[in-house]
Amino acid sequence: MRALPLFSIVSGRLRLHAHVALVFLSSCALGLELSGCGESATTPCETNADCREGFQCGAGPFAGDCIQIVSVTACGADYCEKATEVCQNGACVPRGTGPDAAFTPGFDMASSAPPPARDAGPTPPGADARAAPIGDGGGFEDAFVAPPPDPPTVTISTPFDGELIVDRPAELTGRVFGLTPAGRVTFTLDADPTPRPLVVDVDTYRAALDLPPGRHTVTVSATNGGPVGQMAANFRLDVHVLREGDHLTMNGQPWRFIGLQTPDLRELAYQANLGGTDRVPEVLDEAKRLGVRVLRVPACDDRPNAPTAIQTGRGTYNEAGLVALDHVIARAGDAGFKLLLPLVDASDALGGINQYLRWNGYVVPVVGDKRFFFEPGPIREHFKNHVRALLGRVNSVNGIRYSEDPAILGWEIFTSADALGVYDVASAGTETADFVADLTQVIKAAAPNALAGTGEMGHDVNPSLYGRSADPFREVGLNGLFDASHGFAWQRNLRAGTVDFGGIQVIPDLLGFAGDPILYANLGAEWIRGHAALAATNTKPFIVTLAAENMVILSPEARRQALSAWLDELTARGFTGFVVGNFHADGFDRRADPHGFSWAENTDAADPQNELVPLVQTAASRLNGP
Repeated sequence: MRALPLFSIVSGRLRLHAHVALVFLSSCALGLELSGCGESATTPCETNADCREGFQCGAGPFAGDCIQIVSVTACGADYCEKATEVCQNGACVPRGTGPDAAFTPGFDMASSAPPPARDAGPTPPGADARAAPIGDGGGFEDAFVAPPPDPPTVTISTPFDGELIVDRPAELTGRVFGLTPAGRVTFTLDADPTPRPLVVDVDTYRAALDLPPGRHTVTVSATNGGPVGQMAANFRLDVHVLREGDHLTMNGQPWRFIGLQTPDLRELAYQANLGGTDRVPEVLDEAKRLGVRVLRVPACDDRPNAPTAIQTGRGTYNEAGLVALDHVIARAGDAGFKLLLPLVDASDALGGINQYLRWNGYVVPVVGDKRFFFEPGPIREHFKNHVRALLGRVNSVNGIRYSEDPAILGWEIFTSADALGVYDVASAGTETADFVADLTQVIKAAAPNALAGTGEMGHDVNPSLYGRSADPFREVGLNGLFDASHGFAWQRNLRAGTVDFGGIQVIPDLLGFAGDPILYANLGAEWIRGHAALAATNTKPFIVTLAAENMVILSPEARRQALSAWLDELTARGFTGFVVGNFHADGFDRRADPHGFSWAENTDAADPQNELVPLVQTAASRLNGP
């Protein structure tokens, strides 16, 4: 648009206006034609609907005429169309070109000369008498309100929407088009409304995003002082936790954790998938508020007739049960948690070893039959094939293969292993050690970036390795914890090259601790202390993969005293992690799980019914560093 006077052409009538205003063009043409408009230009309109696209029905002196509005600004002797041009050095140039593509609304008296006077001819009938021709002293007398500046256009190049960023920092990059020198660009993260400035170089921006693992939303906003241009991207950031000698690292920094065992999280996901109340976010939110970093969730259910079953027969799977596990893994990853996932239940609660025996011809298994699960043969091969199949599954929620998902910290063989009565003590745990080495090789081959653990209680075959830590157990008649009668040699399994960490469990009921509050606390602490020392000697990280108290036998004060003593070992000796269980959604039935506790909804952490919650919070605050 060049040298346009400011006027209106409305149904063939010419009207002169001030030189910084709008150009109104009739529906017949966009140029200066005063004739040949055709019938459409002279047909009166009553509403905008009577005009063709891009035109509107005029008012005041233009009432009844279809007009088109073109926004312009003066530039020397020319007028620039605001939508496509800017004024530079007294000339109109396309937006985005030249040394300065900025546009400042209005007439720039410093860089542009006033436009020449133009002979507009007589004022059309009904025109506003205040609108004098340019150059006759009328100037800007026309009442005119400039429209707000156009919003800049924002694009985000990285992260792209839906991206999974693994093992590298998140970086925000993109471009902003149409930004003026006075414009402003900011970004916000997640639910934090605080705008953070972005520096734009020409039309590009770049900023590092220092964020924890989990799903995030970044929103970039740009304005020239009027409407705001925006773009947002949702992405997930995650990092593999690595083993380096006797500790774990994340982003090159030592990484330690407090965790929770959440045995019914998959059941909650299953119920939500059926249309029931979704309580998974409740559990995840409460765990987050506790400072928890790791959730231990059984990734097994081998009950043939259970609706939540994962494996219903030899190599036969239940998709509904697997989808529930998909949801747990995906949503835990989105919330920034890491997962420990046991692969088989040592008891019959979830089918377990006895179900594998039934599937392979042992209709009524007895204790001694369990050796066929551990020893080389078809039942061990069945279990190994199941492990490969499960780790090879592609998550139906986020599309990530289980073996590649950085949210999975590690896979454990058992929920809680015990082979009491299966082998003679003379075997000294050699058969189960061979089983552990074989299965952890399968895990490491399928998921090399995940940790492999055993899920053992910590039974062993030689008390002398534990030094003075074995004495308190001998004194109370618990020699069997170290005499090979439970079929496992913890120190031998610990030395296996494919076992990434030494894991034990502190479940006094299963270890045979007496109900005396002092013994309950002291024996548990000694169990932790002796195994932690042995793990350090073998240069392996040490994790209490489950510490579960009987919430019925002891008083609340005794329970708090015991857990406090056990957690003190964690913080004092600097070992890697500690999982407390069993954590449920509020309202669970303690009769169904005497080892369970919860955080009562809408209550303070210090409320007596949340008796273990403050202890977990305190320990987490001590551990949580990078």
